[in-house]
Amino acid sequence: MSTSMVSIRVETIVQIKKASANAAAEPHRTRKAVSKPKRLQRVILLLIVIMGLVLTMNMIVNRKIESEVGGLRNKIEERFEKLNSKIEMLENKLGELGAMEFVRKEDFNKRFDDLMI
Repeated sequence: MSTSMVSIRVETIVQIKKASANAAAEPHRTRKAVSKPKRLQRVILLLIVIMGLVLTMNMIVNRKIESEVGGLRNKIEERFEKLNSKIEMLENKLGELGAMEFVRKEDFNKRFDDLMI
């Protein structure tokens, strides 16, 4: 090997060492910074997902409330129907009672006395 080739190799090695030393001095980035448009897209996407979850939860709660209220409504309607049938029965009985002929107390006592003799 000639001395010129050796000196070129030595110079190359020195340059490589300097380059690696300079690279070590620079801060090493592990993660690329996210650009503002991409960050905005991610925030919007996150908001859409959260809104979807909230709407889903509202639908579930509304269905639960509707089923509970529906059950209560059915019970109230059943009791109302029972009350209406009892009212009708009482009205019929009062009508029958009103249609009966009553005897005054004096007439009743007179007839009772007549029967006892």
